[in-house]
Amino acid sequence: MLGLSDRTVYGHRTLPLEPGDLLIAYTDGITDARNAEGREFGERGLLEVVERNPDARAGDLAGEIMEAVDSYASYAVPAEPADDRTVVVVRFKGAAEDSVFDSAGAMVLAAA
Repeated sequence: MLGLSDRTVYGHRTLPLEPGDLLIAYTDGITDARNAEGREFGERGLLEVVERNPDARAGDLAGEIMEAVDSYASYAVPAEPADDRTVVVVRFKGAAEDSVFDSAGAMVLAAA
């Protein structure tokens, strides 16, 4: 969990993952990106990218999401996005030898 605060109460739950399931974590800079009319990219924009690329590898899908946000926001050079934009995509393969969980059941992610 990112952005912990002692002013907020956090809950948790466990969700089963099936082969092919996606976990997509993103900062608000992805969904809050605005086009020329001031409309946000939103979760709908994010879901549309996923729906257009159902079988994409995780890294490729992350790239597609970033490109879609850039295109939607159409920032003119040298203008910069108003907020940071980060996206992480994990596709669960389901094979025991490719487990993403440690012995305590916590998800383990590594970046290269």
